[in-house]
Amino acid sequence: MKLNICLQSLLILALALVIGNVLRYQIQPQLFHKGEKWERLLEMYDDIASEQFRDCDSRLLPLTEFGATYTHSCGDKTKPPVLFFHGMGTNSLMYGDWLIPSLSKDYYAVAVDTLCDMGR
Repeated sequence: MKLNICLQSLLILALALVIGNVLRYQIQPQLFHKGEKWERLLEMYDDIASEQFRDCDSRLLPLTEFGATYTHSCGDKTKPPVLFFHGMGTNSLMYGDWLIPSLSKDYYAVAVDTLCDMGR
């Protein structure tokens, strides 16, 4: 029970930091994620994600008025959750090759693409 409260607090803090950065820099995702080069990047992202997260539930979540974020959830939802947030300039694909497939055997592993970054 204590672990779930800690994870929930961590998730709320991480989302507050992301939203705070969006507000502070007035980044508008709808302007940031556009164009031919961005579409090519998304095609590569989808190719890699379909291979690495083939046994996972991948979906777009509408979180805020600033935009949506993509998540990859793997494992049994009744097991303890583990959340993965990537750093700046990368995305949730960094966890899909080995870490999430390994941990999803014993945990409910969720990788999150943060707003205004290189993820979907």
